[in-house]
Amino acid sequence: MIVRKATPEDCGAIAALHADSWRTTYRHILAHDYLEHQVWEDRQDLWAARFVKFDTRQHYVAVAMDLAGGAGAPISGFVCVLLDEEPEYGALLDNLHVDPHRHHQSIGRHLMADAAHWVSMMQPDASMHLWVYQANAKSVLFYRSAGGTEVDHRSIVTPAGNRATVLRFEWRNPLALAQQLDASLERRSA
Repeated sequence: MIVRKATPEDCGAIAALHADSWRTTYRHILAHDYLEHQVWEDRQDLWAARFVKFDTRQHYVAVAMDLAGGAGAPISGFVCVLLDEEPEYGALLDNLHVDPHRHHQSIGRHLMADAAHWVSMMQPDASMHLWVYQANAKSVLFYRSAGGTEVDHRSIVTPAGNRATVLRFEWRNPLALAQQLDASLERRSA
């Protein structure tokens, strides 16, 4: 598997994976009608707009691909970091999604390590944080296992229009996080 910087040509694949991930993971969180009839178009619009306005000094998107699939392989995951979205909290890990059929293959760890390396390079003294639905138990467990500290929670209106509670996890030292994840990946591959 490789992780590489995303390009505008990846927009459709990222939007499709994002929608598929939400349909699978958020079935008990987001409204059924939204997931069945609106999520793909919503995610397509989001990613098309992002790739138009992204500033590579402030925004980072990377995709994971299976080496065995060659150059035309579909993406198996993606990550997005925004330095300017919530600067009072540090860098925002806005998206981390893995193909629902590829869970438990360390793809999320690879992507998170890549994002943490980028943050530590771009803003060495910044912390990194993310918001995750409280009801998304598997992701909450993953972020805790990656050393995230739960520092806040709030009720939000979701893109589907319903309310849900989100938790904010923080990593004060993204470089230490990247090194921890790299070491974990090395142990898993040994």
